[in-house]
Order: sequence, then C-alpha cells, then structure tokens
Amino acid sequence: MATPASTPRPLHHASKPTPRSNTTASAAANSVHTPTPASLTSPPTPAAVRAAASPMYLREKLAKSSPLAPGGFSMSRVPTGASEAATQISIGSMDGAAEKTELTPAVMGLGDLGIVGAAQVGVNGLGAGLGIRGMRDQEEERSRKTETIISMLATKWGRSCPEGIERAAKRVGLECLWEEGRGGAKSTLSIAGNGVLVELAFDRDEVQDVTLEFTASGQEVGKGAPEGAEVLKKDLNGQEKDGYVFLDAFVRDLEVLARMDKLAEGGISCFDAVDGIRAALERIFEWDFNKKRDVSGPDFDKEMLDRDILCRGNGRPKMHTRGRLGLAVQFWMDRSLLPPEIREPEAMDIDQSIPKLEENLDIYSAIIECEASASSLYPSIRVSESWVSDSVESHTLNESNPLTMQQSQIDWQEPPPTLVTASQLLGDNAMALTSQDPLLQERPPNVRFIAHFEPPIVMPLQVAIDIHQFVGAPLAQEALQSTTYESLIFADTPLPSNLHEQRIVTKTVSSYNSFDEPTKHKHQYTLFLTQPEYGRLIDSLPFSHPRQIVELLPILRQWILLGSLLRRSFVPDPVPASSVGKINGQHDGDFDFEAQPNESMTVEEELAAFLAPDPLRAPEPEAIEEKNEELLIDVTLSTSPSPPRIGVVWPQGSGLKTVDFSVGLNGAVEIHGEEEEKELEKEKIKKVLEIGEDVGVLVEWLSKEP
Repeated sequence: MATPASTPRPLHHASKPTPRSNTTASAAANSVHTPTPASLTSPPTPAAVRAAASPMYLREKLAKSSPLAPGGFSMSRVPTGASEAATQISIGSMDGAAEKTELTPAVMGLGDLGIVGAAQVGVNGLGAGLGIRGMRDQEEERSRKTETIISMLATKWGRSCPEGIERAAKRVGLECLWEEGRGGAKSTLSIAGNGVLVELAFDRDEVQDVTLEFTASGQEVGKGAPEGAEVLKKDLNGQEKDGYVFLDAFVRDLEVLARMDKLAEGGISCFDAVDGIRAALERIFEWDFNKKRDVSGPDFDKEMLDRDILCRGNGRPKMHTRGRLGLAVQFWMDRSLLPPEIREPEAMDIDQSIPKLEENLDIYSAIIECEASASSLYPSIRVSESWVSDSVESHTLNESNPLTMQQSQIDWQEPPPTLVTASQLLGDNAMALTSQDPLLQERPPNVRFIAHFEPPIVMPLQVAIDIHQFVGAPLAQEALQSTTYESLIFADTPLPSNLHEQRIVTKTVSSYNSFDEPTKHKHQYTLFLTQPEYGRLIDSLPFSHPRQIVELLPILRQWILLGSLLRRSFVPDPVPASSVGKINGQHDGDFDFEAQPNESMTVEEELAAFLAPDPLRAPEPEAIEEKNEELLIDVTLSTSPSPPRIGVVWPQGSGLKTVDFSVGLNGAVEIHGEEEEKELEKEKIKKVLEIGEDVGVLVEWLSKEP
C-alpha cells in the first residue's frame, strides 16, 4: 500500500510541478489519518458512502493535506455543490491528490461493498461513479425512443395474410387455433373469445369464407351474424391499395368484437344489450315510416321517405352496414334532398333495402357500443327491448326536452335494471362470500352504453357542455381547451397569415349565362365573425337510455348543416368525400358532387334537380367561358345566441344584395328579411339552401333573378 511518504504520481497539469521539501512531506505524513482495522472491516453506512463521494468531503480532506506546489491541483476548482460534469472535468488533477489525502477505497468503504479491483479505482473511479446518472438518463431516453417507435409500429397492422391475421387477433386479446385440412383442403383459423367466434377459411393465402358466431348471446344477435361475417370478409378481401389489402379495417371491427366480449360480466352479454336498443329503435323507425307513408299517399318514394326519417325523424338504425360491424344509428346525410338516381324496378320494392348508392354518400352515424365504467359513477347497461312501448306513440303529454324545448311523441319506457348475481360472479364460493359481505349479493355491471359519432361533430363549447350535462356526464374542467369554433371547422385548411385577419378564399362556380352558354364565375368569400367563440369536437357520448341520443339528434343536425355551409364556401381544396350520385348516366370518376362542389354542376342543373319533378338530364357543356372578375361575397357568422345565423352580402347591379338566414333544429333554414319581401321568394331561397347546402349556388341563382 502506498504511504503518504511515497513519491506522488505526477499531476495532469499543463505546468511542471515543483518538488516539495522534506519538511513539508513529513508534516503531511504526520497529518494524515491511518485507517484502523475496524474501519476496514465494519460495513459502512449508506450515509457515509454518500458523504465520501461528495465534493464537500473532498474539499475538507484536501484542506487538511499539505499545500500543493504552485501549478498543482487546487481544490478551489471543485466548489461546493459542483455539478457532475464540472467535477469530472478535474478528475485528472484529483487523481494525483488521492494518495496525499488517503482517499483510498478502504476509507470510502468500497472494499466492503464487494467491488473488485476497488484499490485501483482511485478518484477516476469516483468520477465515473458521478457520471452514472448521466448514463442512466441516456438509457432512459433510449428506452423512451424505443417505446415510441414500438407504439408507432403497433398502429401498422400490415397486409392481409394468414400470419398477419393471427398476429392481429392475438394483439387484441383473442385466442387463435389453426386446423389444417386433409389432402390439400382448406385450412381454418378459429379466432375465439369468451362469447364470440370467428372462423376464417383459407385457400392458400386468400380468405374464402368467414363465419361469425355469438356463442353467449341470444338468438336475435345470431340472426345478424351472417351480415357481420360479410363485413369481415370484405375487410379481408376489400379494395387493394398499391396491390395489397391491408388489415386496418379488419382489426378495427375485430377490436369491437374483442372489447364487447371482454366486458361481459356475470353472464351478461354486451351484444344482447346493444341488440335490445336496436329492436326498440327499429320499432320507432317503422312507426315513423308508416306515418309518413300515410301522408304521402300510394305514390310514395321509399328512399326519399327513408332519407326524410334519417335527417328529420328519429334516425335510422342499421346493423353491420357501410363496412362497420355493430349497430349504427344514421341521422344525417349530406344533400339528402337531391333526387336519387334512376333505380332498377326491383329496387323500388318496399321490403328491399336501400340501394347500394348510399354506400358512397356522406352519412353521419352514432355507433352504439359498450365501455367499462363503474356502476357507482354512471348508470349501467340494461339488457332489454322494452325501451319503448308496443304502440310506440305516446297518448299523453311528455316533458319537453330542456335543450330543444320540444315534446317527444314517443312513449318511452324504463326497463328494470340488469343485475349481476353473486352466483354468476363467484361460482361455487358465492354462498360463503355473500354471507360475509351482503354487498356482493347483487349489483349492476360495471359497463355503460356509449355512442361514437362518425364523423365527429363540431359545435360551440357551451352547446357541448349542455349536451354532456343532458346525458349526465359533465365535461371535466381539464378537458376544456381554448380552441375556437372557426379553427375546428377549418381544421384541415391553412390559417390566415394573421390570426386577427379575416379568412378569405377564392372558389369557382359553374353556371349558364343569359344565352344558355356555360360559364365559370369566381367568388371571393370573406368570413366575418360577430364574436370569437370557443368550440369543441364531439366524437363520443355516454348514455344510459336511447331516448337521450334520439332527443339530441335535432341539435346535432343543426350544427352539421352549419358546418357544411361554411366548409363548402371556405375550404379552398376539395374536401375528401364520396359522390352523392351518378347524374346524366355518368359512371365512376365522372362526377363527384362533394369533391367538385361548384365546378361539375351548373347552378341551373342544381336548381332543376330539386325544382323539377323529374331527375335532371341536362347536356354536358362543350365549352366554358371563363369569367376573370371575382365576385366579392361577405359572409357574417354568429353562433350565439342560438340559432346560429349567417348573413351574405354581395354587389348586384348598382347596389348590394343581402340574404340573412338562420339554421335551426334538424337543419331547418329560416330566411330573415323585411316584411314586404315576398313569401314565395323566401321559400325559394330556403329550398335552395336546404337542398344545395351551398352559399355559392344561392348567390348565382339570385344573381339571375330579375
């Protein structure tokens, strides 16, 4: 062991150290403490180890040692509370000072900690120890990055293939079992949960058949299983993208099955609970349809009646439709009043479903599912079809809806609560446990209903707060965000360069001139807000009774139509949406009303589409005259108080033309103006807005009026 009198190692310093005198060295030798056997054998305490590794301890120990020669190590470079980085900078200089101060591993107690080679560590080892935290931070950062990459990859489900399907099923929590066919026959993959079974028959890597079974649910749920299996099959053999079919749609539907299956508690099936709501809503839809059919007479149009109920009635329930598994309550369709295409005779039959044309329409739906929720915090699900009476129609006055101030004509009922018994939950141990704890005897399941809105709906924040209070699920204070209604409506469009400036967009509208020649007109829209309004995106709502969702539909339609009117005028690029129909015998790719809202159809064509009794059949224009002048149109929006109002002003002749209207419940448009204005003109303007759902169409039509 080196003693204090030994020749010290050279200090790593730029200047050459000056030799010390023997007197100084002897004094230093006498001043240094020699460790006793007790200090070498007794285990150090954690506090002692931490103290020995601190800069304060180094300062005190070196202060007692002999003064260093000029140019040597100075402890003033290690201030109290020095950072780890600063301490490691002077490690080379501290290395030589270690022998002078006898900061050996034995003094610091490192030998008793079992560190191999601690005698050779010196202060360099101490410096490395001080850098452990930095190394740990690097490891944590590397772990965070790895987790981020893994989470990103987890959202990519890959291509449709047997191996990918099996991996996806296991990731959502379902069990998989392969059964190979004999003699080169088809192989079958069984995907099973507690009460649901999906069987996929493969011929090589292609899905040939899909079977869906609800093993723990009632017969009514099983009746819709073939339609659900067809949805899953289309997900796996759907339209190709870049030559491949991907699993995203299949996994989305498979997750719904897995989630609803796992929520089953005590023999209570969530599929049965949702099916009970379906049965009640279907009875309401049939009641609505019969009433409107009686008013329309024998020459009724089934599709138009369906659309009227969908957009102005109590909604249209559909199971396993539009590529989605489960119950969808459809309650709005963009431009629903446009005449449908010419259909085949068999499609007119009342017992047949709506033509496949609607698969390409923009339809707003509430997807009814279940989610986990403590029964003490929110009312639980109830498995019942008795949400409404057999007659459906109420013969007494019901309480008015506090949001719409309307009275419902439906005779809603309150089914008895669904309870989970101890025998269902605990099995053979139920008798012993319930005798000790009476609370375990019966209780509601920890599951509630939830409606997912597709697509989500933008509305003012105060309206969203009122809706959440109406369903009994107030918004948490931390969930409120300072996002404006305007920014949510135009979320996919660029913001103005200055947030205090108005939104200005130039669009093109097709029309015919006085000589019946096709022309294009440029409109420049400027949006003015009477006052800033906070907004919120409603994508889901919990509910305890289907009455809550049905009575909210008029408010949801109101804000959907207002948003459509604004987006059609102030979205510069085409909004991704499907076609609303094939007109003039056009085929796929010829006409997309939503993607080209103002260029593909003239104003006269749009007006004739709803003013004429027969579907429009206008010739396609051979040439288009371009109008370079921009028509300046000012649009003023006021979202509160309700109903929201829009004012449109543009130059016409030597003066200005003004149209002021409001959007009410169920998307009903009301024209405001002076009393002397003709009621017939108001009705025409209302019809243009409700059917065209486009301010540009209204402006061009009124510009042609004498």
